Amino acid sequence: MSKSTKYGIYCYDTENIGDEIQSVAAKRFLPQIDYYINRDNIDATKFKPNEKVKLIMNGWYLEKSQKDCKTHWPPRNPNISPLLTSVHISFLNGSLETFNTPSSHTFLKKYAPIGARDYATKEYLESIGIPSYFSGCLTLTLLPDKRIKKSNFVLAVDVDPKVLQAMQKRTSRHIIAVNTIHNGDYTIEERFDLAMYWLYLYQSAHCIVTPRLHAMLPGLAFDTPVIALTGRDTERFSGLIELTNHYSPSEFIKNSKISIDQPAKNPTNFYSIRDSLIQTCSDYTKFDSKTSFLGKLTLQELFNKPSFISAITKTIEDSFNKKHIYLQQQKEISQLHDEIDRLNTLIAEKDATILDLTNPGIKKSFNQLKESVKNYSHKKLGKH
Repeated sequence: MSKSTKYGIYCYDTENIGDEIQSVAAKRFLPQIDYYINRDNIDATKFKPNEKVKLIMNGWYLEKSQKDCKTHWPPRNPNISPLLTSVHISFLNGSLETFNTPSSHTFLKKYAPIGARDYATKEYLESIGIPSYFSGCLTLTLLPDKRIKKSNFVLAVDVDPKVLQAMQKRTSRHIIAVNTIHNGDYTIEERFDLAMYWLYLYQSAHCIVTPRLHAMLPGLAFDTPVIALTGRDTERFSGLIELTNHYSPSEFIKNSKISIDQPAKNPTNFYSIRDSLIQTCSDYTKFDSKTSFLGKLTLQELFNKPSFISAITKTIEDSFNKKHIYLQQQKEISQLHDEIDRLNTLIAEKDATILDLTNPGIKKSFNQLKESVKNYSHKKLGKH
């Protein structure tokens, strides 16, 4: 019996909704979704014997522990016929060693050349003999929704408080500060709904200021001016940060000429990368919906979904809990600083006591010297 073709898409159990944004980008190239496959445990998904499953394997691999690396890489399920593109390999937790094993070599060479999301991954794969090319990130292929209009707010995505303060001094526009990292226990549908909501914000914003890769790159795709902040994982950002107008946080804070009211236009050097990715993915699946990140949904339909409402509720609760924890931590830090100041004063007093006890001659000589200087000064002043 010939194998019937099915289609899979990655799901995740991480704290970062940016992962789902990568899957939303892949969704454009799938005629349907038959399986949600956990990126960090691909073989846990079971398929029927006669199925051939196409899976765009874009994403960050082996971010977790070394034990997980050895258990879950490479995928061993023969049903999967993957496209490995927009791949990032973690440089932590023994991941590199796991990729450089005989079983990994066999898997990677079978589906080479591998599309590396960043230069560091490309260089590593080539160093272990795996043909590779720089593909960029699949989020560059996201299409804006023509029904969404630009708004007047500035979006601060996971920015440092000092950056946020600098932004507030630099514009009279409303600034919306959001956090893409959440601890809530979300379902797969809730996570995808949140991803679409973030993308709606990225498209409708007047400008985005962010250190997050999956905020800045969708911003490029949507033609929303992006001010990218550097300083994060240099390997993971290599080749991608160069596609943006980018500054270190300190540069942004100090340089008031970096405008968020009239932000610079985005560079356009990502166009060729985007077009190549579109061609690669559509050739692989023989499909391109050419629809926006919302697909067939309207924005109102998204907002009315029970899964979206529950996701937003969990997000608000998570943010409240984080704020409570943050305030408690700040109180504890303040108390610790007070204790440090008290202990430093006590240490200084004890040091003076030790000096008195161990060096009485030095103190006596110092006091005699002070008295002599005092007498000499009086004599000099008396003569004049």
